Amino acid sequence: MTKVGIFLVDVREPPDLPGVDWEVARNMEQFQALICKHLGDKLYIVSLDHDLGTDPVTGFTCLRWLLNNRKVTPDSLYVTCHSMNPVGYANITNEIVSWILRKSYH
Repeated sequence: MTKVGIFLVDVREPPDLPGVDWEVARNMEQFQALICKHLGDKLYIVSLDHDLGTDPVTGFTCLRWLLNNRKVTPDSLYVTCHSMNPVGYANITNEIVSWILRKSYH
């Protein structure tokens, strides 16, 4: 069974990952639409870039929306970061770790 991945990024393309069909989101609106379309279905992985070109909304903003407004758990969705921005990468990664720790104690 093929799984769906959402790759939030401004210009790059997703990597080859066996068994995953990537859908690319270039901004928050596309990201939200893809999450709503696939969550609870075959959504397996979300990979986030921090900087989205000239858009003031970042991958961190999208992550916060996902974790605060959707019923996702670390058991149901793999969330990762592929940002080349070291500060953005650290912020997103720390938020993911915090989410995992919060959910594992509830």
